[in-house]
Amino acid sequence: MKQYLKVYGVTVICSALFILTAWGLEFLGVFNGIDVLEWQGILFALLGLVVSVIYVLRKVKTWKPRLVILLLNPAIYYIFVLMYIGITFTYGPWTALG
Repeated sequence: MKQYLKVYGVTVICSALFILTAWGLEFLGVFNGIDVLEWQGILFALLGLVVSVIYVLRKVKTWKPRLVILLLNPAIYYIFVLMYIGITFTYGPWTALG
């Protein structure tokens, strides 16, 4: 159990570092093209997720703990939230039928 908590902690920290890098680049204005609420934010979160997946696959040998650790990774939900925000702002507010 301790090993799984350590692996989970590393994956969360890794994902957070990638996500915070995108926010930091936007905040500092290093690249004016970075917008964390658009595809760049999703790209940084995906990079963090990929590194986390590789780490989990190397450290955890059985599939059930792998799946649990990966599904609890906040980067997945961050990507879903950014996609929802992007779809919502792209298509405008919902209108009532009729």
